[in-house]
Amino acid sequence: MAPGKKVKLALAAAVVSLLTLPISSWATQGHTPAFKANLSLHAHGGFFDGHVGTAHVCQAGRVVTVSLMGGGPVGTAVTDHSGHWAGVTVPGAGTYVASVPEEVRGGYQGADCLAGSSHPLTVQ
Repeated sequence: MAPGKKVKLALAAAVVSLLTLPISSWATQGHTPAFKANLSLHAHGGFFDGHVGTAHVCQAGRVVTVSLMGGGPVGTAVTDHSGHWAGVTVPGAGTYVASVPEEVRGGYQGADCLAGSSHPLTVQ
């Protein structure tokens, strides 16, 4: 092979390897998407209920804790496949908030299901 062709071939190989470096390092590091959790909290009929609004992968099986502000937890519920939860008894008057903790879920690429909490709800 002629010396000029060897230099061109080596240069082309170097350029290709440099172009693929960012792609291969990103793929080997993995990318876990993060999804916010927006909670709603309602009280009616002596019970709390609500919804965890987030990506579908982060809706089912989330543990929602309802707490009396300044007084601690009053109960928990688990979300269904669409993020709805219900069944926590309203213990009395006060201001309450619902929250979910962060959890990392497995799967093909995994998901970081971020923590979240509802707006305060005052029950009279």
